[in-house]
Amino acid sequence: MTKKPSFNKKIRTPIPKLRKVLAELQQEINSLCPLCFSEEVGVFELHHIDENPAHNEKNNLLLVCPTCHAKIDKKIVSMEMVRNAKTMALNRNSQIEFVSAIIDEEQCRWYQKNERCFYKGEPGKPEIPVIGFTLINHSPKTVVMKTIRMFAKHLPSGLSGIPHASALKSAVKYRLCITKLGEKLYPLRSPLQIPAGLAAKFDTEIYCKMVGDLDIAPVGRYVLYLSFYFNGNNILTAPPVFLNCSGENEPLMIMRNIG
Repeated sequence: MTKKPSFNKKIRTPIPKLRKVLAELQQEINSLCPLCFSEEVGVFELHHIDENPAHNEKNNLLLVCPTCHAKIDKKIVSMEMVRNAKTMALNRNSQIEFVSAIIDEEQCRWYQKNERCFYKGEPGKPEIPVIGFTLINHSPKTVVMKTIRMFAKHLPSGLSGIPHASALKSAVKYRLCITKLGEKLYPLRSPLQIPAGLAAKFDTEIYCKMVGDLDIAPVGRYVLYLSFYFNGNNILTAPPVFLNCSGENEPLMIMRNIG
């Protein structure tokens, strides 16, 4: 009998420069558990947000106290709560607020199923997804967004109370190409200015390249982690965006031919 491959087996891999990573993660949370604000940092434990012990990118790691870590393992604390804690830790010193990320169904064939979860729909409109981001500048001065950083994670695929961002008109559209998995920086030719105390909306087209330099929509399931870089060393990290999936741990459906 042929043994069927396991798609859910978790393989732990070592983290390069672990001490440096732990020091950076401790600074990120200001030496407080991001879930219960415990100060016993000496006993904090490392948690993989997507529960994949081989995914050691820093945006997937969070230091938490042992009590909260146990609650996460027992599903008392949801993955969404952990993601929100990570985002808040990253944005602790930022004066820019993330408001929303929505799909522009007028410009593309994609639709929104859950918050920040977008799926490719039926033909009839352009296939490349257009995602609109709305931010608010809480600083006393105009800020200028100069760069976008996007980390793309490709997931395995089988066969086969916030202000509504649509009330704002997008100021500009940026095209972000997934040329490789991992992190990539996109310097902006048209930097976005957000006056003090005001909100701004901008669109992003997320696409891939085929042989022959043809632009196509992302094929398969992706998780996108985006950060926006402003003047004055101000950085805003958005919650993850999901394409053709609702989360990192969404069950993988395998279609098999019958007969």
